[in-house]
Amino acid sequence: MLFFVCGKTAVVEVFPQEHTTHFLHEALWGKEFPLPAYSPSTQPNKIINSFLHCFGMSRFETEEHSHNFGPIALLTFGESWHNNHHAFPGSASFGLEWYRLDPGYWFIKLLEVLHLAWDVKVPSTEKIQLRLLNR
Repeated sequence: MLFFVCGKTAVVEVFPQEHTTHFLHEALWGKEFPLPAYSPSTQPNKIINSFLHCFGMSRFETEEHSHNFGPIALLTFGESWHNNHHAFPGSASFGLEWYRLDPGYWFIKLLEVLHLAWDVKVPSTEKIQLRLLNR
């Protein structure tokens, strides 16, 4: 599926039907009424990603020109720290700083405390400082 982001063409990968069919759905409705491969529940994420490749502030230089937009950080569970995420894709924290609200990271930390998550990675302060645009 193709759509346009800031004048650029982007490709959205759509999972095959068998990846989105759930056991409970089949138990209730049977295979005659399969779930759609592309669900409206993914739309907010796509809108946020599209928006943050056009608007906001960039702390780090990244190949895809992503941006951060703090005012919606709580609403998006930290997903609005999009530039931070692209600069450090392996980080569990998208906010990267204690004062940047990141509920998704808070939840991961809770799982770590409960021993349901481990090896949680966050870049060091030195790595973050080395990548900053305005050092």
